[in-house]
Amino acid sequence: MRIKWNYLIGSDCKIDKDYDVRNRPDPDSACKKLYDDIIEIFFQNGPISGRNYKVENMEKQYQWKPKFGSSKRHWENYRRVNNITKPCDEGMDAPFYTIKVTEAGEGKGKKEWLLSADYIGPSINWALDQNRLSKEDVAGILSICRTIGGHIVWPRGSDLKLKINTERGGEKCVYDRIDWTLYVLKACYECSFNNKDVENKINKEVGETYKNELLGRIARLIEAICESECWFKKFGSFNRFCDQFLLNGSFVSETYEVNWFAEILPILPVDYKQFALNNAKAVERRNCRILASMYGKIVDNLFCDGGEIYSLKEIERKFAEAGIVGEDDFNDALADCISQGWIVEFGDGVYTR
Repeated sequence: MRIKWNYLIGSDCKIDKDYDVRNRPDPDSACKKLYDDIIEIFFQNGPISGRNYKVENMEKQYQWKPKFGSSKRHWENYRRVNNITKPCDEGMDAPFYTIKVTEAGEGKGKKEWLLSADYIGPSINWALDQNRLSKEDVAGILSICRTIGGHIVWPRGSDLKLKINTERGGEKCVYDRIDWTLYVLKACYECSFNNKDVENKINKEVGETYKNELLGRIARLIEAICESECWFKKFGSFNRFCDQFLLNGSFVSETYEVNWFAEILPILPVDYKQFALNNAKAVERRNCRILASMYGKIVDNLFCDGGEIYSLKEIERKFAEAGIVGEDDFNDALADCISQGWIVEFGDGVYTR
């Protein structure tokens, strides 16, 4: 995969400043590559991985209800985020994707969870509202934040009364702020997912002055997280949740404190542009951590003495030994390593560090 691949436009190019941001598609449910990449990046190691769980990308068809809009509109979204130009069978409902995680082992009674992707960059709707950011600024933000580092997964499914994706959004909650979302999630872990204890903890930390405003906004988010307690407890702790999704050094510090991209209050940042830029920087830092998790050991083994020189074929063989095979996958990996300065091309097919 390419770390700069943008799921909004289906390429690793930057989004043009003239891009129609108000008519953008939504990759979060319909982009197959996004779900494939999430599994590849975030479910290879950690408490929940292919070693002890079955993790798969499932394609389904929505039974669209009128409130979701026309089937034609959803087919258009599906084609745009998957780079499909040929006609689709619009006699059926448009596909959507979901990650299914199932406990390993034989027999009945195995637990399973359905997960949906969620964008964790700054809300574009609030950026555009009252012209808090220009369309050019928004295009720049989306160029960064619609890469893999700007996404995470939350539990979904008909058995959940409240879903985190929904309950963290909009003016009645935390305006989709991921810093606030992680802060509430951490409090839930520390209070053993007891709703009242979480509310009391946050009130105490933020201050009684804002008690009424906060409870009105975050009560349903707390309830949504606590309703998915079984899923979150599989990680064991907030720290291990952050380890699983490579949030350290970007969205949380190396000591697992939440990194705030604006003042805690008001929840809608006064300087929304600075908030958006801070959020985008976190996505860039997370992308670097993702790259390091994918290729760091390979590069270190290549240049254990620091001055080794390799031909392109030798580099390709080393990557193949580490499991990165196929021309496209190798070219993507090499391009990412070069972009980070981990590998330098001298010319004439010669590479060093």
